[in-house]
Amino acid sequence: MGAIASHHRRPLAKHFEAFFSAPAAPWTRVYRANDLVPGDVIAWLEPPETHSRNTGHIVIAADRPHARGDELVIRVIDSSHSGHGKGDRRVREARNGLGTGDLVLHVGADGRADGYRWSTWKRSKLFLTPVAIGHLP
Repeated sequence: MGAIASHHRRPLAKHFEAFFSAPAAPWTRVYRANDLVPGDVIAWLEPPETHSRNTGHIVIAADRPHARGDELVIRVIDSSHSGHGKGDRRVREARNGLGTGDLVLHVGADGRADGYRWSTWKRSKLFLTPVAIGHLP
């Protein structure tokens, strides 16, 4: 992955999303979000309506996802300024940084993730945005 971000100090979320859309060996792309396994990396682009300087976000799957309508709930590991709902210690302890919590992936008719909700809370907004998933065997 180093070559894709050679002009940056570190790879950004947009670099991961682009790479996982057409990965190089040994990485493979996970097309159907339901095929996620622990350790897979999920990257998405920052939705334009968020007006952020971030290019997106990256999480690591901690468990296999489970279905909730046209969405999948998945426990993830990431580093963030905000946690993923009540089950995330970052929310309970009002802190940021590395943690785990439940994220929701929206899934299109073709089985591919095409958006996310930050948590399982009912008020968690759906953002439709490019999502790419990478798997390292």
